[in-house]
Amino acid sequence: MEDDVTEDDVPSIENLATLKDMALRMLEIEDAIGFHEECLKQCKLNYDELRHRVIPDFMMEAGVHEFKTETHHLKIGQVVRGSLPQDPDRRSLALAWLEEHDGADIIKGTVTAQFSRGQTNAQQDFIAELEEYGIAYASKRDVHHSTLEAWARERMRDGKPVELDLLGLFSGYRASVKERKR
Repeated sequence: MEDDVTEDDVPSIENLATLKDMALRMLEIEDAIGFHEECLKQCKLNYDELRHRVIPDFMMEAGVHEFKTETHHLKIGQVVRGSLPQDPDRRSLALAWLEEHDGADIIKGTVTAQFSRGQTNAQQDFIAELEEYGIAYASKRDVHHSTLEAWARERMRDGKPVELDLLGLFSGYRASVKERKR
């Protein structure tokens, strides 16, 4: 097919120059995107530093949790973030700690079983009958991260102990600023 190229099929010098210019413009834009993505990444880091460390630390030292001006309202509030550890041993310890400290009701259990065709009846009551049928299954206990965070916040608010590290949680303060309505 390449042998069938005619003079009419060959791009003109003007078209090749235009194509080269477009390729160069594309590379310039690609560089600009990379530059701006890096700037955005740095801005987010700076924002998080102000929001989670600098302003809360300053306000705590000053003994204020809220500050209002004519145009803005700045306040800090406690946050708890994280999820159960992924390491099976640490996860098991965390779940045991939750059970021992009034957290058993936030633990959800999941049992996964694989059934062949025609085992519809076994599916209906498979939890009680799994071993009798010899069906392979996996069992997992978990707590959704937002449920765990809310549970820990409530316990901390009530002055009850929370093993943050064991549970894979972080506690700190977060600043928020809003424009005041006039």
